[in-house]
Parts: sequence; C-alpha cells; structure tokens
Amino acid sequence: MQDRMILVEPAEQGWSVTFEGQQLSALPTRSQAVESATGHAGDRFAITGEPIGVVLRLACGSEVLICQHERPSTEPASAPTRVPGQAG
Repeated sequence: MQDRMILVEPAEQGWSVTFEGQQLSALPTRSQAVESATGHAGDRFAITGEPIGVVLRLACGSEVLICQHERPSTEPASAPTRVPGQAG
C-alpha cells in the first residue's frame, strides 16, 4: 500500500495545504503551512492508523518529505552480529 501524502505547496497568495485534491488550509507562510500539515497528518494517523506523510513542494518543482507517520514493523529485530575475535 502506498502511503498517502499531505501536500504543502506555493499558492497564488501564500501556501496551500491539500490532501487527495481537497484543500485543508491556505496560510500566509511556509512555516505555518508545514505546521498545519504535520498536525493534520498526526491527527489522521492517530484516528485511522494508516501511513501518511507530509511533502513540501518547492517553487522549482522539487519535493521534500517533511514527516511520515507509519506503524512500527511487526518483524522482530535481528540480533546484533558478533564479529569473531571481539569481546562482547
């Protein structure tokens, strides 16, 4: 399953926060928009348990992953590997 992403991107005036094509908020500064998006992502993850992240799209078109919420792996962690000759 591909993670869903909340998108923060420049708008005509300020910054837009959208999820699946629906505008969640429009804010005057990038930092306010990122804060709003991370809050929406955290709330959605707490309610649904579905993986979700926040992506910041820059004016040049590049995208940066800001945060990601996901369930911890259910696979057991592997034991540390011992190197022969080392005390441990």
